[in-house]
Amino acid sequence: TCSNTRSSTGNGACNCAGNSASTGISNGATHHARTATMPESNLSYTLTYFDFPGRGEPVRLAFAIGGIPFENRTVTGAEFAAMKSAGELPYGSVPVLDIHDGENTTRVAQHVALLRYVGRLAGLYPTDPIEALKVDEATYFADEFGQCIFAAMAPMRYGFAPYANDEEKAAMRQRLAAEVLPKLLAKLNTIIEGNGSGFVVGPSITIADLKWYFHIGMVLSGFVDDIPP
Repeated sequence: TCSNTRSSTGNGACNCAGNSASTGISNGATHHARTATMPESNLSYTLTYFDFPGRGEPVRLAFAIGGIPFENRTVTGAEFAAMKSAGELPYGSVPVLDIHDGENTTRVAQHVALLRYVGRLAGLYPTDPIEALKVDEATYFADEFGQCIFAAMAPMRYGFAPYANDEEKAAMRQRLAAEVLPKLLAKLNTIIEGNGSGFVVGPSITIADLKWYFHIGMVLSGFVDDIPP
């Protein structure tokens, strides 16, 4: 179950041990063959991200599928800006994961690193080096897909000139949707069909599936203007 509380600052505390409230994916519906490496009993976790799926969602799902309790702390844009200004974010971005060990806390960033760490705990990341390499390959391929969308959303963040007007923005995004994304999705389909299990890599769900779930879900949601579902 997942019990949510929200403070006056808008932060959500979520001790999730079976269900992901934001997606409806349940632990019971996603059995996996790999053995979970459960954290030591004295460790606890706080994941900080915005109150929407985004790059934090695959990590939330990994916690939930693995039945690992964690605090799901959500921040507003203003709170994020304050954290960044205060130097509280290792790379100036979220999500960040706080690993609490008694009185000591280690803060780690970069969403793929967090996903891999929690995936290991949850049994969603292989122990075999070659199988793990294939999962990494598919995970970074998902990131390549996502970077295309993110660059279309905020070109200046990636060193490109801003859109001159709404017409240019629409044309660029429509071209991305018509010419670039279909080729990447066709490659993904080939990978899944070749694997034969219905999952991206191996016989069961891995972090690669969670990463692709997020990116495809973002497209299907119609979140980005001019990139049709």
